[in-house]
Amino acid sequence: MDKKIIKILIYGAGAIGFHLAYLFDVPNVKVYIYMRQKKFEMAMKKGIVINIKDNESLLEKCEIKNSEKIKFINKLDNKFKFDYIFFTHKLVENYRSPFKKVSKYTTDNTFIVTPCTLLPGWWLKKYGIQKKTIFEKKVIAMTMWISGIMKDNIVTIKHTQRGYPIEAVYKDGLKASIQLRDLIKKKSISPKIKNPYSEIYLKVVNSFAFNLIALKYELNNNGLSKNKKAIIEVKKIMQEIDSLVENLRLPIDQSIDSRIKQTLSSKKHTMSMLTDFKMNKKVELFNQWRSIKKIKDFSIKKIENTNNIFQEVKKKIKSNDNII
Repeated sequence: MDKKIIKILIYGAGAIGFHLAYLFDVPNVKVYIYMRQKKFEMAMKKGIVINIKDNESLLEKCEIKNSEKIKFINKLDNKFKFDYIFFTHKLVENYRSPFKKVSKYTTDNTFIVTPCTLLPGWWLKKYGIQKKTIFEKKVIAMTMWISGIMKDNIVTIKHTQRGYPIEAVYKDGLKASIQLRDLIKKKSISPKIKNPYSEIYLKVVNSFAFNLIALKYELNNNGLSKNKKAIIEVKKIMQEIDSLVENLRLPIDQSIDSRIKQTLSSKKHTMSMLTDFKMNKKVELFNQWRSIKKIKDFSIKKIENTNNIFQEVKKKIKSNDNII
């Protein structure tokens, strides 16, 4: 008897979205990649070239084209019902709109992989910060520790740190999280997450601190690693935000020094928001900051240094009239 075909929707066609499509290009899986009209037309015409690198060494090169196994789509309709939905779109402006749109195409057996660059509804609900969330129970935590960039139709995965750590948020997602991890491990890294609440928190804070300082100094990882003042500021930001969760009993089992070292392990990497800024694209920083400010007992005095740097960077971004 043939195995059931697993149907996966990837909402957001950037470097990570297409890399996931490459990872799920395996037997008994059908992938749908949702993208905006302009990118859809480009992908249909040119296809997508993916270069998998380990810093400067090219490990693999492949091409993704619209096919029966990997479908490029620019609209959703009632015929779509998915087993897994990954949100990999940029979290700018009204980033919740895609969640509501896609919720129409879920079933009782659909599992949602939420974004990992801001605190999701299930995290905020756990700590009494938010009462309701769009996706109840059927959620899987996955963080993305991949250095990737997309230019035109070429995706370059420059470096893989921890890959795609995965774990179910609730018990009814355990089998689903194991299935996803097994699929990803055929081509990449996908360690088991010890605590999804800690994992997401650390990823959000790490992303915010490094992107904020990268935008301030306009330096890639190599430049940041050589800038002592920048590293001190990253550390201070992490310390200040960590102080906000002291009363939540959230286990933080990775030291700040370890988090900094891990991030700077790829010297060629440029933080995604700095890349977007230089390409005159909108950045996720503002929604990320709003997400962090939702933490219970938030006090601006506790994180005055972080707020001051944020306001400085905000002015820089807002002064760029070319942002689209």
